[in-house]
Amino acid sequence: MGRGILRRLLGSLDKAASKMPDKRKPSNATKYRLADILKTTLAVFYLLHPSLLSFQKAMRQKHKKDNLETLFRVRQAPSSPQITNILDKIEPSELEGVFAEGLKEAKRQGVYWGYQVLDGEMPIACDGTGYFSSHDISCQHCLTMTHEKKDGSIETTNYHTMLAFTIVKHDKSVVLPLVPEFIRNEDGMDKQDCERNGFKRYFARHFEALRELKPIFLGDDLYSCHSICSLIDAHRMSFIFTCKDESHPYIKEQTEDAPFEEHRRTEWNGKNHLEHRYYWLKGIENRADPKFIYVNYLKYEIWNVEKEKV
Repeated sequence: MGRGILRRLLGSLDKAASKMPDKRKPSNATKYRLADILKTTLAVFYLLHPSLLSFQKAMRQKHKKDNLETLFRVRQAPSSPQITNILDKIEPSELEGVFAEGLKEAKRQGVYWGYQVLDGEMPIACDGTGYFSSHDISCQHCLTMTHEKKDGSIETTNYHTMLAFTIVKHDKSVVLPLVPEFIRNEDGMDKQDCERNGFKRYFARHFEALRELKPIFLGDDLYSCHSICSLIDAHRMSFIFTCKDESHPYIKEQTEDAPFEEHRRTEWNGKNHLEHRYYWLKGIENRADPKFIYVNYLKYEIWNVEKEKV
């Protein structure tokens, strides 16, 4: 991350904190600014510490504290319990502007444009990730799953996940994060929330911003369902999703003996000759239903010439 982008990110955290309602009760802890709490949390990830606790220990070393003050502009850093207690009261939506500011700065510095592919589209990877799990602690927004233990008893796991959206490119080691969508149960929901519902909510809430990005959504087999693919297709956007045979039997049936177009290229990797094989089929039906959409099917494999295997 460049210094300019980091400065803009810290500035946007200051701006977001200034607009947040301070829900803390009057106490000694209110001497810590909300902005300092947000920036201290960012520093944990920026400096690649395995946990907030280990970060607090490292800060006791003078050079670490100097980093926090000079690099992250933190006036006074609170303890781990104070940080977590305060963060728990902040709604994720209050930080959405931080992501928008980061993208603006990436555009201003020219970093953004290097991620475009084909006719100016942006590859956006989407995937779910967990960030909390407990058998004992829960809240009204927790997702739950049950499993049978060795002794035959049933154990319930409470957990939280979010759907991350990230601008990526195969030759870039740095990614550009977009606003995430949190997967959580809300009052009045009939069914437990899930990643697919999260994707549809995200698409509806951020449609205008997505249209400007000209996205190519990238995802695993979970997203290659008709409801998501048809939603993207109806808005003239693109996707490349994994398509497993077991979850898409009709596509498998259409491609088994189909006349694929293909392209091959061979390269030497220093040990073996590798033949890259690309096969594609245009305009097949995504499901055996009157309401289908046409999709293109791509298959890719690498053949090791010397070892004679894929």
